[in-house]
Amino acid sequence: MDIEATQRLTRFMVDHNHVEGNGVIVPCSGIGSFHLLSTEERKAVSEAVVAAARGRVPVYVGADSTSTLTTLELAKHAEDVGADGLQVRQPFFVSPTDDMIYEHYRLLAKATDLPLLVYNSPGSCGGKDISPKVLAKLARVPSVVGLKWSAANALLYPQVIGEFQGRFVMIDDEYVYTGGGGMVMGCRGFIDMSSNFFPEYSQKIWHLYERGRFAEAWKEVTKLELRLYLLDQEIGGNLVGLIGAAVDLVGLDGGTPRPPHLPLDQSQKDKLRKILERAGAKTVR
Repeated sequence: MDIEATQRLTRFMVDHNHVEGNGVIVPCSGIGSFHLLSTEERKAVSEAVVAAARGRVPVYVGADSTSTLTTLELAKHAEDVGADGLQVRQPFFVSPTDDMIYEHYRLLAKATDLPLLVYNSPGSCGGKDISPKVLAKLARVPSVVGLKWSAANALLYPQVIGEFQGRFVMIDDEYVYTGGGGMVMGCRGFIDMSSNFFPEYSQKIWHLYERGRFAEAWKEVTKLELRLYLLDQEIGGNLVGLIGAAVDLVGLDGGTPRPPHLPLDQSQKDKLRKILERAGAKTVR
């Protein structure tokens, strides 16, 4: 694990205007390698990112775990090192019941004063969405401020946005798959892996959405983000390796992915380079 490379990547995003108002950094969550790190390594990454961000961009630390106790430990550490908030999915690996999901977040809200972004991630939780019933209970928890939303149930996706956007800050986790549908319906932001290596691209899309220019935003999405997901499908599902290679290609250190994730081979890197350059990213040779 290279803490200095992690801090350089954080500063790269900040220096390319991924700052407050234009983004939030979420270390150790989503599609990254947090599940391959020890608890102490995750704490080190979170502390390093918070320090490198220097208050210029909010940092919401990912505290996901199969264990609620580990989530609480990571959350308390994030608060201690000065994180701005937490992003936490429902307990994964298991297919949790509604009561299990609610208790997970109730204990988390009790353990820390940090704002909490709830992350519905059915793909890692046995296809189990956080139900509207649980969300209604979480809406009564003051520290739960937002919902990063995707849904295994296609009808639940617009239903929850419609019902809860007045209470939660809704973050669209499906914008590539829905053509920005969540933004059209009132989401206040979206998740974009390319901000790790091409922050200007993410910001361009964000500002188009912000101005209601949805067709133009979707056209930009098809130039890079959609193509990255298509390449990921082509190579068999290896987003961790793909993102690391993209970071390398823009002149930073993406590192070697931990097993079972694999680095891209040369032909895959060549395809990735073409996608990046066609979208306007500057790569190194």
